[in-house]
Amino acid sequence: MKFGGTVAAKRASANSAKKKSVAKKSRAKPVAAAKDPLFEALDSSPIGATISRVSDGAVLYANTAVEAFFKIPRGRSLRGLSTADFFTNPADRDQLVALVREKGGVTRYALPMRMSDGKPRNSLITNRLIKYRQEPAILTWIEDQSEAQRKEDSVEFTARQVELVNSIAAISNRAVNFYDALRQGAAEIGAFLGWPIRLVYRLSEGEAERLEIATFGLGKGLFADQSVKSAILGRSFGRGEDIPGRVLETGASVWIEDVSADPSLARFAGVQNIISSALAIPIKAGDKVVAVLEFLKQIPAAADDLLKLTFERVGSELGRVYTRDQITVALQQARTEAEASTRIKAGFLSAMSAEVRMPLHDVVGMVEQVLKTNLDADQRAALLTAQASGHAFVRVIDDMLDYVRIDSGKLEIEICDFSIADMIAGVASSFQSAATGKGLRLRADVDARIPARVRGDGVRVAQILSNLVSNAIKFSREGEIEIAAQLMEGDRGEVRFSVKDQGIGISPQARRGLFQEFSRGATADSTAPDGMGLGLALSQRLIAMMGGEIGVESVLGEGSVFHFTLPFAPASGAQ
Repeated sequence: MKFGGTVAAKRASANSAKKKSVAKKSRAKPVAAAKDPLFEALDSSPIGATISRVSDGAVLYANTAVEAFFKIPRGRSLRGLSTADFFTNPADRDQLVALVREKGGVTRYALPMRMSDGKPRNSLITNRLIKYRQEPAILTWIEDQSEAQRKEDSVEFTARQVELVNSIAAISNRAVNFYDALRQGAAEIGAFLGWPIRLVYRLSEGEAERLEIATFGLGKGLFADQSVKSAILGRSFGRGEDIPGRVLETGASVWIEDVSADPSLARFAGVQNIISSALAIPIKAGDKVVAVLEFLKQIPAAADDLLKLTFERVGSELGRVYTRDQITVALQQARTEAEASTRIKAGFLSAMSAEVRMPLHDVVGMVEQVLKTNLDADQRAALLTAQASGHAFVRVIDDMLDYVRIDSGKLEIEICDFSIADMIAGVASSFQSAATGKGLRLRADVDARIPARVRGDGVRVAQILSNLVSNAIKFSREGEIEIAAQLMEGDRGEVRFSVKDQGIGISPQARRGLFQEFSRGATADSTAPDGMGLGLALSQRLIAMMGGEIGVESVLGEGSVFHFTLPFAPASGAQ
C-alpha cells in the first residue's frame, strides 16, 4: 500500500486553504455519521469496513477496525486514499468492481491485500453496491484469511462453542422461568455470534399457532432507526411464514447468508444496507417448537452447518426450562385440586360422622345394657359379637376422620402426662371380649423400668395399639396375642411398643405395600374378614408425627410382630 511516496507528497503539497477545508470536512463527518444508523453500526463493528466511490475508488469512510487490519500507524487514516492502493495487484480492483457492478455485490471474495508495511495478507472481501450521498459507492467488509489465522480462529472458535453450551446449561438451571431463560440465552448467543440484532419469538397459546415477539435487543445505533424497527418489530409469523415461520414448520435452524437474495423476505426490503444475514434457531420441548431465536447481521455471513447443530443443541437445553415450567404449573394445579378435594372430603366426613356416630353409639350403648340382663349363652354370644362389631365400626369412622385431618393439616398431637402401663391395660381390656370370642389369649407385658408417668399423646398411642391389636385378632385363628412395652437404652426416653400374634403371617410381597392406604396384609387364602386397610397407614402417619418409626417382622403361617418406637419426655414435675 502506497502510504509514502507520491500519495504522501501530494498530501504534503496541498495549500493551507485546502487543508482547512479538509479539516472542516473531517470534523464534520463524525457529526454526519452520528446521525446515520449505518455509520453507527459500522463504527461499532469488529470487522473492518470502508465506503469508496465506484468511479475512482476514493475512500469516503473507514472504521477503526479496518485501519487496525491494515496496521495503519497511529494518527493516520485511510480516508483520502484510493482503494487501488490496497491491492497487491491493481488489476484485482478493476475485476472486483466489474463483478460488483454486474451482480450488485460479492461475498467472501478471496485475494491478497497490501498492509501499510508493504507485506501481503490473505483476505476475504465482501462488497455491496450502495448509494452514498446520491452517488454510486461500494460498501466493503474485509476479514483475515491467512492459513495460520484460520487454524488459530478455528481452535478458539471450538473452545468458545463449548463455553457457549456450558453457559446456556447454567442459564437453564438458574432461570426463574422460561421467559427469563430465553432472554438470557438470546443475549448469550448474540454475544457469541457478534450479531447486533436479536429477537425472541414465543409460540402463542390457543388454536392459532403464531410466533409473537416476546423480547428483543438492538445493537448500538440501530435502536433509533425507524426503518430497522419497522422491519423487525410488531410482526408475528405462522407456519412457513418468513424465517421464524420456516423454523416453526421444519423444526430446524434456518441460516440466510444474504436476505436480499430471497424475494420472499419482504420485511428486509428497505434495510438491506444495514441487515444482510439472518439466523433463526428453534427452541424445542421434546419435538415441539415452543420458541424461536432470530439473529440479524450487517455483513453477509456464510452458513455453518456444524454451528447450526450446536445452536440446535443449545435450543433444546433452553427448551428444558419450558418443560420444567409446564410441570410446575401442572403440579400446582394438581395441588390446588387436591386441596379442594381434601376440603370437600373433610367436610363430608365430618358431617357424616355426626350423622352416623350418634345412632351407632346408641346401638352400642343399648347392647351393653342388654348384656347386663339375664341371657342364655347363645344370646350373650350374639350380643358380644354385635358389641365388638359396633366398637370396630366406631374405630373405622375415627380412623377415616383422623386421616382426613392429617391430609388437611388439622390434626394436632396433644401432649399431656399419662401412664403407659394404664394405657396398655385399657387397650387390652377393650379387646379382651373379642379375643376370647375367637379362642385367643390376650396378655400385656410392660417393662418395669418405664417411668410411672411420661409426657406424650397417650390417646394417639392407644389408638395405634388398638389398630395393631384389632388386626392381630382379625388375622389369628388360635394362639396368643401379646401387647408389650420396653424401655430402650439411651437418654431420649424411647419406648418400643410391639403387638405379637401367632396368626397367618404376611408374605414378603404383601409387606411391601402394607403401610399404604387401602392395603391389607391378608394372604389370598385368608378367611379373615375384609377391612378398609386404613389403620396401618394412619398408624404410620401418627407415629411419624410423634417422631417415631414403625416396622413389621413376619413369617408366613407362623405369625407377625408389629413394633414402633416413640420418644417420651419426663412427666411434669419429674426429676
